[in-house]
Amino acid sequence: MVQAEELRYAISPLPCHALYYESQLIRTSPSWLKVLDRIELVEGEMEIERGISLVPLPGHTPGFQGVLVELKSGRCLIAGDNCPLFENWHGNEQPTHMPPGIHVDQRDCYDSYRKMESIADMVLPGHAPKVLEKEVCE
Repeated sequence: MVQAEELRYAISPLPCHALYYESQLIRTSPSWLKVLDRIELVEGEMEIERGISLVPLPGHTPGFQGVLVELKSGRCLIAGDNCPLFENWHGNEQPTHMPPGIHVDQRDCYDSYRKMESIADMVLPGHAPKVLEKEVCE
């Protein structure tokens, strides 16, 4: 399940992101084209199962999305690359949050961080090994 905006961007990314998407801009054939028939496009927020929702979080890429999961302990947002480390989420006082170094639109990053604050009790970054510790994810 992919945001339609992300697929549009994957087809024609910024040149600096062409390698990540295996873009035809750099004369490669994207491996994801082989499974295009299995990709379900989504527009906006969507509940995929009871208590599990896809949430658009543009910034890192135009169609980036997180997964919001309802837990007994509260709402947990799997933020992925939009918030790669806990340090991105906690910031350093000013600003409270720090967007990832790789992003398409920094304003969208900050807007997505404000959205994340409003919908999640806990944020799980995409590249922080600490997320594998049990007490972080209960």
